[in-house]
Amino acid sequence: MPLMTAAAAILTIVGMAAAVVRPGCSRTPATTAVVIGAIMLAVLLLPDFSNVAAAAVTLALLPAVAGALLWQRVKTRRQLTGLHKTAAGLAVVDTGFMALALFLMPVHGAGQPQASAVPMAGMSGHMSHMAGGGLMSVLVLLGWMVCAAVVAVPAIRLRTRGIFPHAVCSGCMILAMGVMAM
Repeated sequence: MPLMTAAAAILTIVGMAAAVVRPGCSRTPATTAVVIGAIMLAVLLLPDFSNVAAAAVTLALLPAVAGALLWQRVKTRRQLTGLHKTAAGLAVVDTGFMALALFLMPVHGAGQPQASAVPMAGMSGHMSHMAGGGLMSVLVLLGWMVCAAVVAVPAIRLRTRGIFPHAVCSGCMILAMGVMAM
């Protein structure tokens, strides 16, 4: 297993664990993180599992996540407040950006043979895809990071205790996607 694949897998597992480790955490964001993590691990470890299939599965998860959050709100007849609102926002942001990042990401090199093309001057062989579609992946990952920060930072500044695991989960998933793009 290449070093980048192992690093991305470890980050993904840490992100999944951060989402479910806190007692009393909301089930929908935790379940969403585990499913997204499983999709990422499938892309990393199964050479025949394409990015397009992973993006389609993740995109199909988005309405399910939004529906589950809406159902929770209707069932409890209360508005989402504080931590629940932030966790719900992170779940939707993570799912949407994950689908987009997987769709735009160049094919991961875990099971793919290395290209015989000469890398661009000053770039290592595994980074040469940045000249093409990889730049869009970087932009999507940066956008994901900004959106996740916009959702999480206010709750962190208010010292909302339960947001830290959700923020760690989002951060690890974004870093894992960045490592996968390399």
